[in-house]
Amino acid sequence: MYVIKLSGSINTNNYGINKLLNFYNTAKKYSYTHISIDFYDLKWIDANLCAVFQGIIFKLNKERGLNFSTDEIFLKQKFDILIRNGFYLFDENASDARSSTVTLRKFYKNESHNFLDYLDNDLLSHRSLKENEDLKENILGNLLEVFENYEIHSKTEYPVFVCGQYYPTKKILKFTLADIGVGFLEPISIKKKEIKTSIEAIRWAIMNGNSTKDLIHKNTPGGLGLFDLHQFMIKNKGKLEIVTGNVYWTSKHQEMNFNTYKTLNNNLLGTTINLVFNCY
Repeated sequence: MYVIKLSGSINTNNYGINKLLNFYNTAKKYSYTHISIDFYDLKWIDANLCAVFQGIIFKLNKERGLNFSTDEIFLKQKFDILIRNGFYLFDENASDARSSTVTLRKFYKNESHNFLDYLDNDLLSHRSLKENEDLKENILGNLLEVFENYEIHSKTEYPVFVCGQYYPTKKILKFTLADIGVGFLEPISIKKKEIKTSIEAIRWAIMNGNSTKDLIHKNTPGGLGLFDLHQFMIKNKGKLEIVTGNVYWTSKHQEMNFNTYKTLNNNLLGTTINLVFNCY
């Protein structure tokens, strides 16, 4: 058995994603063995990032034959959030008495109906959002479109992972959707030769009317859903973040500013989308 340590803080930013990528790059050196995840020196983890973390573990299990465990007693004492949201043992029927989590789930390509139910019953019915009818009307269709497009741009049979966390002191809810496919750049650059970098791919994907679906299926209508998502998040003083390739882009400003973004130490597995809802 091997041990991989986590330390410091894993927040929803480029530093947090880099820490999870470091975990992946360390673990993938091994094959067909057991790895213990050491949480003893970890100070904090944004629980919504369990979507990314679980995707990494899923990929390592499928491709490297790795199984994982941890000190369950310690986890219950210090990071019980990872039990309440279903990350530990990946229990999709996990119970959260504090009602702060949006349960970690995975959905395959043919499960769009189940994904829609999850959005309606878990995310949009969360205590921090449930009184916002405008949110439900605007978010459901766009997130469903994002989910359906992952089938095209991710180029993988692996599921998409989703998880959310409400932070009551900050009055924000962070919701993360992560696939472990090829990312934005490859499928977009194949058809749009002028696009050479991940930030250019993000710029293209978020513009009104652009769609990876249109690139592959010329007669199929529909966009990525990202343009409308971005507009809605700006309107409600929220934030949209897209992580793909070596780029971590975040919509900090009213305009679509693509000149301010962070780079990652390594390429992300697939694409991660973070939505930060303002719950005031």
